[in-house]
Amino acid sequence: MNINSKTRFIATTGMLSAISAALMFFEFPLPFLPPFLKLDLSDVPVLIGAFVLGPLPALAITLVKDLIHLLVTTSGGVGELADFLVTGSLALSVGFIYMARKTTLFSILGCLIGVFVMTIMGVVSNIYIILPFYENFMPIDAILAMCAKINPVITNVKSYIIFGVVPFNLFKGILVAAIAIPVYKRLGAVILGFKK
Repeated sequence: MNINSKTRFIATTGMLSAISAALMFFEFPLPFLPPFLKLDLSDVPVLIGAFVLGPLPALAITLVKDLIHLLVTTSGGVGELADFLVTGSLALSVGFIYMARKTTLFSILGCLIGVFVMTIMGVVSNIYIILPFYENFMPIDAILAMCAKINPVITNVKSYIIFGVVPFNLFKGILVAAIAIPVYKRLGAVILGFKK
């Protein structure tokens, strides 16, 4: 990699990190899902980074956006840690698969596998990180009662995972992939200066 390529590589990583961090501020809840599972599109630049730069730079973009959000965290850093694990698992899956063969088919395959992996990571992070953290401030029954007001089928941790965490991560992953793939295919080479 020559100096110009290195400069472009660093600039692209920085640009995608900044866009990702900015998008993370614009979050909103989804109907019928627990109110603290909020959707944002900050993973779109991460996925574009996975396509353009590879899995490790995409992981770095994820880390930067989460470190920036530590400055304004409302979860004591737990939300950012969970986001890093979930988004990072998506970024690595997509990046490594797409690196194997840079075709549209492999970008779609990478995203499908990545969404599955991030959903599993979402389940794990909720069970072992997010719920235990919030239990320090509110009993689990109160947390589940909040969820039940939005979706009455959520009555215990298992149903919270099945009817809250899993559909949220599936929806988010598919939406992010549906945006990132065409944006990268149409604009990646022109805006970022890398070959598709």
